[in-house]
Amino acid sequence: MQPIPRLEIVKRICDLTRSEFLVVEQSPGVISANGETGSSWFLGSIKIRFEALMRLDEASHTVVYWELLKERSFVIGPIFSSKKFSFKGLSMKEEGSGTLSSGEQYSYDFGTFREMVRDIVEKGGWYFKKSLTKP
Repeated sequence: MQPIPRLEIVKRICDLTRSEFLVVEQSPGVISANGETGSSWFLGSIKIRFEALMRLDEASHTVVYWELLKERSFVIGPIFSSKKFSFKGLSMKEEGSGTLSSGEQYSYDFGTFREMVRDIVEKGGWYFKKSLTKP
């Protein structure tokens, strides 16, 4: 199978943008993705931020993928939450949900984005490589 052009891979990955998630080409061959979820109430707040960076190497038809998940919270009073982590090689999937003392609920699932990118890359005839360091 002949790999599709870099510009088409970039377009398909950038099309993953949603209301809570922004995917843009920062410079030729470099794509970033950022998303945030969370909640605030009178006695605290919780924010979960996702960041991903992809570098496309046209010569080897490889996409190097890096991601980071940060959670920041300030809570006075109870918070009930559950998180689910799963590891497979270098890849981690995280999803979770919670209920705040105010009764407000939040949820997130950031592992799915990487799998959508991997699917686009591999179906386009490119190689997907997960990196532990920011490319």
